[in-house]
Amino acid sequence: MYVLTEEGKRYLAEGLPEIRLVKALDRARPIGELKGMKDFSIGLQWAKMKEWIEIREGKLVPKRRPGVFPEQEALKAIAAGKQVSGEMLDILIKRRLVSRESENVSSRAEKQLKEGVAAPTPELIKSG
Repeated sequence: MYVLTEEGKRYLAEGLPEIRLVKALDRARPIGELKGMKDFSIGLQWAKMKEWIEIREGKLVPKRRPGVFPEQEALKAIAAGKQVSGEMLDILIKRRLVSRESENVSSRAEKQLKEGVAAPTPELIKSG
């Protein structure tokens, strides 16, 4: 099972940095105007890599504005407990927005208690 990291949760709420950057870039603008944006350097790196923007003469210039943001949609899906493609998982893991949640004895016990199990199950007792 995969879960959002703290950074993943923040980006789910605020939007990925590259999305926020490209949305703020309605026209060519000097880099200095946007440098104060939260996560600017991360957004710049990803927006350039995705070829959404380019830098010309000290200005950020929009190249294209995508209509769909697959990484943002994947964060929503994971937060909702849904599965996403392996390729997308790889991207999100590399960006440290998602991590694999390993279920240990204490987390299983906690989960069972939240689900209303009054006492530990024999399986839980056997496993430690």
